[in-house]
Amino acid sequence: MSLFLGIDFGTSTNFVTKWDENKRRAIPVLLGDFGDAEDFPNVIYYEANGNKIVGKPAIRKSRQNYDNAVFSIKSYLERKLALPVLGRRIKSEKIAEDIFSWINENVEKKFGGQKISGAVIAVPVDFKNSSAVEHAAQRAGLNVLGLIEEPVAAALSFGMTEKIKVGNSEKILVFDLGDTCKVSIFDFARPLNRQFEINFITNISKKFGGIDIDNILTEKIIERLQMTFPNYNLEIQPAIKQKREIFEIRQCAVDTKKILSAADSADLIFESTLSGNFLLDEKFSRADFEKLPVEFLVDIENVLDEALFDTDLKRQNIDKIIMVGGTCKIPAVQEKLKKYFGKEPETGDNPSLMVGEGAGIYCGLKFVEKNLNCKINL
Repeated sequence: MSLFLGIDFGTSTNFVTKWDENKRRAIPVLLGDFGDAEDFPNVIYYEANGNKIVGKPAIRKSRQNYDNAVFSIKSYLERKLALPVLGRRIKSEKIAEDIFSWINENVEKKFGGQKISGAVIAVPVDFKNSSAVEHAAQRAGLNVLGLIEEPVAAALSFGMTEKIKVGNSEKILVFDLGDTCKVSIFDFARPLNRQFEINFITNISKKFGGIDIDNILTEKIIERLQMTFPNYNLEIQPAIKQKREIFEIRQCAVDTKKILSAADSADLIFESTLSGNFLLDEKFSRADFEKLPVEFLVDIENVLDEALFDTDLKRQNIDKIIMVGGTCKIPAVQEKLKKYFGKEPETGDNPSLMVGEGAGIYCGLKFVEKNLNCKINL
């Protein structure tokens, strides 16, 4: 059986799927921590001996030397930056290539050495250097069959090719809330010639998202440390100690955010890396959490208003709302969109995995089965 992949090469995380020719769907390839998780952090750590570590193990390793780790390489690809690693500068495309090489090697290892036949990579609609992603993957040995826009991949993951009847079309709004906020509106049509046609009406990207919530929670944890321990003073510490402490607090904030997206409360436990017995151990409720990002929810409404104004559409003109991205798991965010449009948005089982699944579906239908005639107009 051939090995065809869909890859969501994200800013914070990566997710890989494999097209299952028997089940005719994209299934997750477990490459995360110890091979048990579906997605994994887009982090790479360079060891002095040339070894490269990717994912959560790279985060753990980075605690030894933060300067040898690269986080969120995708955000540097648009600007073609060179980053300091191991005392020298490495081009962002080379770092991306190293991560794709890791994906290539580990997928083949997982399937008994079977070679990857081809892959489709999802990219943002407004990404200014999509070719850099494609070239990095190709240099890593991947046979890149094509790229797919992230909102289109999200729509495919909901089975839009099956739901839209011949001669019909729907206006779809994809609300993608990951590290940044992206809103795309497009017509998903199936003309009489049976070719699927996707016409983008607008695409708006705003520099707010999950990172802002991480920042808010990080500041909240620091506040609680200062209130609990009067002699806790981060500002007087040397720069390297401050950097390590804030990194660890941020990791605690990210974990807490994920827990509160699914549970009513979380145990907020943080042991400081600074000298002194600074151990924070307290309950943090979802109600407390949802009081924090008030301005964040206002930003969401503003970007939706802008998208509709830009397209001269009204809320009732949108046929389907699809929510994508890990931050969409937060109940307050889902409730915000539900109230805004007056109907339930679709989120799927895991909004953070939908793009990778859609990329796998596109790869399978278009390049394996060759029965997806899809025209995308930007």
